Amino acid sequence: MDEKLLLDRAILAAREGKEWLDVAPHSFGGSKAAGPSARPLRVRVREVLDIAGDIDGQIYMRDFKLIDQSDMIVSLIPELAGGTPGLSSGVERELQHAFEHTKEVYIVWKPKKSPSPFITETATKVFRSTEEALGYFESAGMFGERNLFGH
Repeated sequence: MDEKLLLDRAILAAREGKEWLDVAPHSFGGSKAAGPSARPLRVRVREVLDIAGDIDGQIYMRDFKLIDQSDMIVSLIPELAGGTPGLSSGVERELQHAFEHTKEVYIVWKPKKSPSPFITETATKVFRSTEEALGYFESAGMFGERNLFGH
């Protein structure tokens, strides 16, 4: 999601009339090349805006690829202020994609408001708490064998 944050910053910079954006580099593969002492990269705002569609497309495809590589999906849906479920259209689409590709889909539904049929009919199981979900996963043997010390 760093790419999306970069795009958001570029949009804000463009609104403020800025031509350049300073971005902290990241370290990859454990390299110490980009640590706390690394110099920020200077990026032209227009260049970031020019690839906005590519950034969004990459995020979209990466998320679906991760789902395709998974055996199951677990989604935590929080309750936002005012009792609204914290459920974006992207999360709904990802859950639908998982269901359509025969993945097990587990939902931890925190809001007091009941989930819609678009959630309940595509989920393998819906839980009301994280503890309930973890208990189910443990009883189903999804954590593997545990030794005498619980590890």
